[in-house]
Amino acid sequence: MEQIFKSIFADEFNTYLEFSINAGRNVKNIKCYLKNLDSYLIKQNLSTKILTEQMLSAWLAEKKISNQSRAHIINILSNFSKYVESMDFKIFLPEKPKVTSDYVPYIFSDDEIKQIVYAADNYQGHITPCRSSVQFPIVFRILYGCGLRLGEALSLTWTNVKTDTGILMIRKAKNQKQRIVPMNQSLNSLLIRYKNYVDSRGICKDYLFESKPLVTYKPDTFHEWFTNILKNAGIKYIKHKLRERGPCPHCLRHLFTVSSFKKSAASGRTFTDTAPILSAYLGHDSIMETEKYLRASYLIYDESQAMVNSYIGDIFPQGVTFE
Repeated sequence: MEQIFKSIFADEFNTYLEFSINAGRNVKNIKCYLKNLDSYLIKQNLSTKILTEQMLSAWLAEKKISNQSRAHIINILSNFSKYVESMDFKIFLPEKPKVTSDYVPYIFSDDEIKQIVYAADNYQGHITPCRSSVQFPIVFRILYGCGLRLGEALSLTWTNVKTDTGILMIRKAKNQKQRIVPMNQSLNSLLIRYKNYVDSRGICKDYLFESKPLVTYKPDTFHEWFTNILKNAGIKYIKHKLRERGPCPHCLRHLFTVSSFKKSAASGRTFTDTAPILSAYLGHDSIMETEKYLRASYLIYDESQAMVNSYIGDIFPQGVTFE
C-alpha cells in the first residue's frame, strides 16, 4: 500500500488505514482526517509517540468545525486508539461534545418544484449537446420521486433498475444499508424511455449517469448544475437561521419525507404505522432518524410543526441527541 503519511505516526496511520480497508469500511473520511492530523504533527516537530489531549484539542481548534464534525473525528481517533492500544504509545482523547442536529432544510413549494422541472428540462449548460443536460433532469426526478441520497442516485447501474417490477436496488448506500426502493409508475416509464435513449446513442452502458464511459458524475458536478437550475428557475434564498444551508439536492430528500408523511396522515395512518415503512424506504438506521428528519423539516412552518407533533406525540423521549 502507498505510504501516504510522513509524521512520526506514519507507520501506524498506514497500517490502520489498510486494516480499515480490509475490514470493508468506507475510509474516505478516515484517510482525510488522518492526513490532516499527520500534517499537523509534522508542523509540531513531534518526536515522541504520544498524543495528548491538549495537542489533539489544539489541532481540532484550528479546524473551526461544528460539534458534529468534532465528535465524528474523535470517534475516528477513538477507533484508531483501540487499534494501537497494544503498541507502546498513548493517545489521550479530548472530551466528545454532545451533538444535537440544528440543521434546517429548505422545503420547496409545489410551484417551486414546477419551476425547477421546467428550468431543468430547458437547461443546456455550457456545451451543446451536453450529456448532463439530458441526464441530470432524470437524476433530479429520482431524488424528488424516491428520496434517494445524491450518491445513491449517481451510483445506480442498469443492473440496479428493475423496470419490470418498478423497483430500484440500492447497493451503494450509507452505512452499507442496501435496500429496495419502489418507484412511481410515471418514473418507471420515464426510465424505460431514458434507457432506450442512451442505448440508441451508445452511452451510459453500465451506470445510468456517466460523464464518460464507466465514469459516474461527481456529486459536486450535480450541485453546480442544481445551483444554476435554481437561478434559472428564479428561486432566491436568504439565510434566516443558524446552519440553514438553503436549497440544495439533499433538501429533496427532506421534501420526499415530508410529502410521504403528509400523504400517509391524510389517508388516516398514524405515525406509528408509517414510521417503520418510511424508515426502511429511506435507508435510515432507525425510526428515530426518520423522526429527526420530520422535526427538522417541519420547523419551516409553525402549523406543520404542530401537525407533526400531534401525530408523533410522545413516541420519542425528549432530549434525545443524534450523533
